[in-house]
Amino acid sequence: MSMCALRPFKLLKLLSVSVLALSLYSPSQASEPPVYSPPVDGKPDVTVGGGTRGHESIGDDQFLSVLATQSHTGFTLSSQPTLYWAITRDLNTPVMISLSNLDAAMQNGEPLLDIKLNHPKAGIYKLALSDLNLSLNTGIEYAWGVEALVDKQFPSRNPSSMATLKWVKPELKVSEALAQADELEHPAIYAKAGLWYDAFDTLSRLMDKHPEKLVVLRQHRNSLLQQIGLQRIAKYERMIAQSKQ
Repeated sequence: MSMCALRPFKLLKLLSVSVLALSLYSPSQASEPPVYSPPVDGKPDVTVGGGTRGHESIGDDQFLSVLATQSHTGFTLSSQPTLYWAITRDLNTPVMISLSNLDAAMQNGEPLLDIKLNHPKAGIYKLALSDLNLSLNTGIEYAWGVEALVDKQFPSRNPSSMATLKWVKPELKVSEALAQADELEHPAIYAKAGLWYDAFDTLSRLMDKHPEKLVVLRQHRNSLLQQIGLQRIAKYERMIAQSKQ
């Protein structure tokens, strides 16, 4: 086959890739809240009790929460993602943050990470795995969570919140879309591609990088929280933002 015959085919292939990339974002997305689409193969994580558990001495079942999808496994393109969690009130007890291989967690194995934070104040917290020199393995599911050490006598009653995550390889159309888009459009691309951890982390980083767009970016992040059922945490974030105005 001649090179001349190959050129139309290569051009058609390039155009097809561009169309796929463009379907993941549009310039208007930077001003609209990202819409999170759960990944097709993000199976429910009910086996590890995904969700939030309260305690009778506290009363609020969502004062402590991981900021992640709890009905299915969340995806990330990073081997060292940044994980976010929140508490809506000051605590006079420690909080434990843990990360485990899901299979090991099911067998009560040792966690990969166990960090105790003493008497944390109310707020949104982040844990960057890169700061701890800790990396995920691709294709492996991990369980992570936060637990308030309220009840020493009955640890199973401690308020806790848990989610699962997996490091996946990027699809070509996602890589193409990210390469063509402005950074302010990246959260929408990640969210549409079912990459929860990347969408939320990118929005959070943009909030720090672009203080002139803080109000809009915070609204977008708040919208993501509401989309996965964390209405109380979203309400708390809005109250904090209003108090700082």
